[in-house]
Amino acid sequence: MESTQLRAIPFAAALAIAVWVAPAWPQAPETAADPATSELTVPYIMQGPELVGTAPSRIRWSPDGRWLYFVWKRPGEDRQRVYRVERGGGEPELVDDDEARRIEPRLSAVFSDDRRWAAFADGGDLVLLDVRDGTERTLVSVPGRLSSIRIAPDGSAVYFVRSDNLFRVDAVSGALSQLTDIRRGNEPRDPKEAEGQRQVLEDEQAELLRVFREDSLSRANRWPPPSDPEAADTPKAYYIKNGERFSGFWVSPDGKKMAFQLSSEAEDARLAWVPDYVTEDGYTQQAPRKRTNVGDEQGSSKLGIMELTTGAVTWVDHGQEDRALRMMFRGWSDDSRRLLALGLADDMKDRWLFVLDPATGESRVLDQLHDDAWIGGPGWASAGWMPDGDHVWYISEATGFAHLYTMAVGGGEPQPLTTGPWEVLSAWLSPDEKEWYLITSEASPHERGFYRMGLNGSDRGLVTGHGTLQGGNNSISVSPDGRRLAARFGTMNHPPELYLQDNKEGARARQITESTTPDFRARDWMVPEIVYFPARDGLDVPARLYRPEIANGAAVIFVHGAGYLQNVHSWWSSYYREYMFHNLLVE
Repeated sequence: MESTQLRAIPFAAALAIAVWVAPAWPQAPETAADPATSELTVPYIMQGPELVGTAPSRIRWSPDGRWLYFVWKRPGEDRQRVYRVERGGGEPELVDDDEARRIEPRLSAVFSDDRRWAAFADGGDLVLLDVRDGTERTLVSVPGRLSSIRIAPDGSAVYFVRSDNLFRVDAVSGALSQLTDIRRGNEPRDPKEAEGQRQVLEDEQAELLRVFREDSLSRANRWPPPSDPEAADTPKAYYIKNGERFSGFWVSPDGKKMAFQLSSEAEDARLAWVPDYVTEDGYTQQAPRKRTNVGDEQGSSKLGIMELTTGAVTWVDHGQEDRALRMMFRGWSDDSRRLLALGLADDMKDRWLFVLDPATGESRVLDQLHDDAWIGGPGWASAGWMPDGDHVWYISEATGFAHLYTMAVGGGEPQPLTTGPWEVLSAWLSPDEKEWYLITSEASPHERGFYRMGLNGSDRGLVTGHGTLQGGNNSISVSPDGRRLAARFGTMNHPPELYLQDNKEGARARQITESTTPDFRARDWMVPEIVYFPARDGLDVPARLYRPEIANGAAVIFVHGAGYLQNVHSWWSSYYREYMFHNLLVE
């Protein structure tokens, strides 16, 4: 690419500048014209999806991995519909609305560790699916909504949440048990013994109304005697106060404990209400969105561990007595003896990685990340257990670039699995937990690629950078068996489309959808250059540069200064109307 040096200029969050000379403003044609040769107009580029189409979304595999489902508006259709395609590729099939409603909950199923079983909620039904043969069995049918569904590691039970409480259902017998007793409101106080005037009144009632004495004798002589509520095999009630929210139900592998997060609203914070001016009746309404302003009091959250047999709660002590932290659960160890958690300071300048003792709530710091600006780069909240149970993994910007690290739970120095002047945007373990899947910017700061890598950081290889999916952005969905990839891929001058390929280096991708309209495809949309210019602090700032075909000293430059929400990249812009407007300026 030709090197281009430009004078540093101040810019806001997004700025497009026509440099040196501006053409006359194009007028909209009075009659239809060939889009490939006619001048661009503002009404034309502001059509939005009517011109550029609607890209496929909600891309999900069926539990058995045979079908890939997605939502799509095929050009010429009046609305988005559900489509599917076989894992090997082919023409997308339209799924009728009844079948789409039936299949929808199955696409959000959770799996057992061996991936033989899947469980999902269909309304108030909890369904267990045998992935091998596709047979289904309803375990529970109750009114209301079920959520937070999890399968026990050995597949023996399924957990779910209903009305703020955790339940367990045996996968074989279907026996149902309630594991928590969480209630909303203030905890009732023990009644005080009567004294003074109240005691006199009670004595008179007992003397005058014989029925109380008779009822008392009847209760005392009842057989069998009443049970002791303290000795009953039920969990202790836990009360949620006003302004508190109970979230996260993470059952330990042995089924004896549950980690949870309790969030509280800020007591002294002022709320910034958001008015909605675009209403059907023409009157401004109060939108449901509300939040505090930056710098105001923020809400808090803490992490607790509940004994499921008794309901007793142990609160996690993060040890940072002078700091307010938001605590985030990141996983149980396989033996249920340790917990992994992240803590983020309220001022966003520090993040801690903790290993916790669930019996005592005591914590030990494994890693601390500090940033004088703020914590919030790629993968800052990503962490988990390694398959051996003795190490953990996490993403850190300790070097200034987001990279993947492992560390022994017993302590020691962090071990980087990736290094270099590029970033790991996301990382997760393969279905068999034998390798890493990564999305990184290794090829270029302006590209995103999908990689496979050994657990120890060896043999990292680019999977999506060959042929069709080279460059641009890759949003990846891996099939349940890890053998196939669905990629949502777009380029600078074409919105994202759906592709399928084998999950191996050198595999070629096959395009499944074409979402754009004939009008859009008829025009030769520009592929801008990515250039750099020096800013006042000496750092190079990237920008998109649009040059006309005839070198006349004119150009359009677009820069973006909103941190991680940057726009100088080699894929289809979320600011696509601006992108088309830049094409108009070049004309």
